[in-house]
Amino acid sequence: MGRPKLPKYLFRGIQIGVRLTPKQNEQIDAAISKSGSIRSKAEWIRDAALEKAVEWEIKPPVETNLLWGELPYPADEMHRQTIKFKAVIKWSHLDKPAPTSGTGKLSIQEQNGLFHVQIICRMSEKEEKVIDLASAQAKLIKRLPEGSEYAFSLLAM
Repeated sequence: MGRPKLPKYLFRGIQIGVRLTPKQNEQIDAAISKSGSIRSKAEWIRDAALEKAVEWEIKPPVETNLLWGELPYPADEMHRQTIKFKAVIKWSHLDKPAPTSGTGKLSIQEQNGLFHVQIICRMSEKEEKVIDLASAQAKLIKRLPEGSEYAFSLLAM
């Protein structure tokens, strides 16, 4: 009685329930509508969750206690060079890491063959802001083409 059993190769496996507020539900409905998708809401949410999971495989989360690691380029080519960045930064005055964007200069320190990367940002002529990058973030620094306004960029969101 009921639905016939599916062959094991068609069986999806795990089902996860998600509770949404009415506003969150409206936001998802609006996003699905704007995207022009013909997928069901469940398929759309599953695909969005899987995209985010893949993104975090590529861009590891901020590891606030792991500040020393390898560099994507030689230290002497990075030290004191300009950088444009957009990253999730752990600030001492905030409970959680927060999205931050701006520009500054790279400062590279070496200890026992590992490197610590900081971005020095000028707030005014007298005030500087120092951003300590986790090693996972530092590995995401990319060199920009010759003639660009900045020597490097960082996108770690």
